[in-house]
Amino acid sequence: MKKELKKLITEQRKLQETNDNSRIINNIELYKALFLQFTIPDNKILSEFKANVIFYIPNSDKKIERILNNSYFDIYISLESITAKDFEDFIFKIKNIFEIIQLSCLSKNIVVEDFNFDNAYSSWENYVNRIGFEEKRLIVHSKESEISENLSKRHIVWCHNKSCTGKTFTAIKQMKKLNKKVVYNPCFLSSCDFNLVKVLLCLGKNFSILIDDIQCDIDKAIELFEFIKSNYCGFVSRNIYVFLVSWTSLLSHNLFIEVSKLIPTYSISLESYTELLKRNIADKNILSVCGDNIALLNTASKIDFNPSTNDYKKTLFDAFVKTEENDKLMQIYRLCVLGTYEYSISIQNFGYPNVDSTDLNTLKVLDSYYYAGHREICSFIASYIEELKLKKLPKRHSIISDFITSIDNTEKWKTIKRLIGENGGDDLKAISPIWNTLHKFEQELSLQTKKDPSWGNTPSSMFFVLKVASLLGITDDYVDVLESFCNNFTIINNEVMLKYDQLTTTNDFLRIKAHMIEEDCFTTNKSYEQGLNFDCEKAHKNWVLGLIVGLKNELIKYGYEELYRTALEELFRSQNSEGYWYPKRVPWVTARIVIGLTQAGYSVSQHHIKNAIDYLIGILDGNCFWEAHTGGWNSVFETSALCLEAINKSKYKTNHNVKRVINYLLDNQSLWMVKDKEVDGSATACCLLRSEGIKNNILDYINSLCERCIYEIVKENSNLDLETQQSCKITQIAWYVTDFCWYIFEANLPDLLSQFISRSSQNLYERKDANQMKKIFISYSEDSKVYIERLRKIANHLKDAGYDVCFYADEPMGTNIIEFMQNAINCDLILVMGTKKYKQKSLKIKRGGVFFENLILSGLFMMNNYQKIIPIAFDNFEESFPPPFESNKGMRCKRVDKLFLTKLVEEINYLLGGNSNV
Repeated sequence: MKKELKKLITEQRKLQETNDNSRIINNIELYKALFLQFTIPDNKILSEFKANVIFYIPNSDKKIERILNNSYFDIYISLESITAKDFEDFIFKIKNIFEIIQLSCLSKNIVVEDFNFDNAYSSWENYVNRIGFEEKRLIVHSKESEISENLSKRHIVWCHNKSCTGKTFTAIKQMKKLNKKVVYNPCFLSSCDFNLVKVLLCLGKNFSILIDDIQCDIDKAIELFEFIKSNYCGFVSRNIYVFLVSWTSLLSHNLFIEVSKLIPTYSISLESYTELLKRNIADKNILSVCGDNIALLNTASKIDFNPSTNDYKKTLFDAFVKTEENDKLMQIYRLCVLGTYEYSISIQNFGYPNVDSTDLNTLKVLDSYYYAGHREICSFIASYIEELKLKKLPKRHSIISDFITSIDNTEKWKTIKRLIGENGGDDLKAISPIWNTLHKFEQELSLQTKKDPSWGNTPSSMFFVLKVASLLGITDDYVDVLESFCNNFTIINNEVMLKYDQLTTTNDFLRIKAHMIEEDCFTTNKSYEQGLNFDCEKAHKNWVLGLIVGLKNELIKYGYEELYRTALEELFRSQNSEGYWYPKRVPWVTARIVIGLTQAGYSVSQHHIKNAIDYLIGILDGNCFWEAHTGGWNSVFETSALCLEAINKSKYKTNHNVKRVINYLLDNQSLWMVKDKEVDGSATACCLLRSEGIKNNILDYINSLCERCIYEIVKENSNLDLETQQSCKITQIAWYVTDFCWYIFEANLPDLLSQFISRSSQNLYERKDANQMKKIFISYSEDSKVYIERLRKIANHLKDAGYDVCFYADEPMGTNIIEFMQNAINCDLILVMGTKKYKQKSLKIKRGGVFFENLILSGLFMMNNYQKIIPIAFDNFEESFPPPFESNKGMRCKRVDKLFLTKLVEEINYLLGGNSNV
């Protein structure tokens, strides 16, 4: 039955394409059979809201229905308001009922009888109880009457500020007097369902909704704002009220700045409420513990402190934590560190021992997740437990890192963005350009995709966009791109047919043929296809099939498995016995197919892959690179990078031929690391990263791409000169740079998190004031890993002594070395770590970090700032330093031991006139 129905679906689609009609107006019996055979249409969801859904054709008696309960209200959806594809997606559970309702709402072809979501409103009481709202404890906000008036007249307001400034309390107080109330909060799984919120916004009547903490999921926030803008005019007539709450950082996004111009927007801050709470607490010691933390002040005002004890922190801590068991305190610490950034953890991953509300009275169990209450309270509890100095207490960044590592990749990037929190995009830049670049790429790709999901109907562009989306775990937001991609193909007799006349890349292959013909005038190679006989369509198709199989996961997830399977089988059939895919002349076509197959899970252990790799390596024939043979359309660098990428991803063991290519690319960096060669450069840098590991010069190059705001060229996609440029140029660069950044990002995640948490925690618990700390810059050359570890030992000892140390080896990957070295000018002291290699690099190698530092430091010395510079020689003085430092008073280091470290700190303390933080 299932095969028969799928066959009917295929025939129906062909009929629709022939008639240029994608609406369900034919073969209603087929879809009724599908509906009854495959779908129980979200019965649980519909029964919760007491709804039946009935699909019908207007002005006819034809309909498809499954009535759950005769007492439920009915939602009638016109089959002319949704496409056949949408309906099939619903039947096969790719789309849910709410998405179908939303699609039909947009066309206004929906009828609702007695529409009322009674059970949704329980989210309000649950939320108010969780927040612990007490109206009697609030004072009137200075703008409260204005907020109330706007909410009454315009039916929508938006309040923003940092956490714990009374935004939610203000919203609850305002909404208490309104009609039936609902809460949506992306932090908590028990809040109203996101899809239901959208249905309420476009269909609902007589309700009020508090949309809280929307900065926690930017993508959903964007979608909600789009719905609000689309349905805003109906709010008054349908008697609905919307109260939005977020951190101010959301306004750093251009879209939300535009929205704030349409919606009455207020920055909520209850300083007067803070002062009122403080006046109710007479003891100054308690106030010093609470500071301006409203959550702690509110709790302290309710506690009877024992005047005979001086341990006010413990008394306040005991108000929240009701256990003294070490194991449980460790778990509470873990929960509270996560709670500081509003993360919840699944009970399944929580581990032993179990903790409940009798141990931590702010603990909330939401479905199968633990959440440790208010973020400010979490911060206080975590800081207090750190002061207890429990054995084996994990570091904060380790807890966050373990948590982020453990979650699914589709949620990882969103989770990291939430960590950025209310500090916004500027904090991204402060930690690493890599964070910022990923963030910017995501924004630019999203904006361009909204303008044109097909990216000029260029399959390679759509492929790269989808791979970037998969990398960042946001594929759901790019289903329109996938649909546009798949619309270019039909399947006939187990063969993928391309709509060549619609594809932009058809022009690419025609241009390649013209370049080949021109190239053949100057060559006599007869071992491969000549330009005049070049079959553009065959080459184009093989290349596209490589893209299709590379999207295996995306295609299967969204219901296009048949396209993937057909493309895979066709590639396996069409491979030449020598190992290549047509054309033999162009090795990057074979490389692209191999890359696609490896993205589908195949490796060199599979004979099709092995034969292809053997062919690619065989045609090197003693050369140091792969020729494109496309008359200059592709460079040897781009072609070699693609072939190397195919070899790397196939898990082929590198041999001397491959190593020769790698060395050639490394030796010719000046040719591909130049402006206007970003396709060559990004592809080559990425393949060298995979082959050789992270190298500083390649890192610097990627940094330069990021600093040139290369993500901004995504918007230039529609202005490409297709006569001279590849149609996928922009997205290809985006993919390689994002892939590169993600590789570095994941490899260095613990260090990045450590850096971020150390900065973001400054206002959460007592720390040394970085502005008062003396700064020390360490200048060195990277002689060896052992040598770097010796220097790290010195840097760590100076940090422990209370100094702010600039040591490049400790910076997160992605930090620009040139910008970093410029810090030397502003430091109080510079330690020049001299070795034979340091001197050699500064005098003989006229580029790189040591040479640049030497220029800066020499300038400082010549300006009589020699007191700022201490040379430390690891070899003899005259062998270790360039002029003029070899004559400067310094220290000799034979061993980095306790004696040397103590003496060094003494000398530094003396030179800097003492250090208040030591």
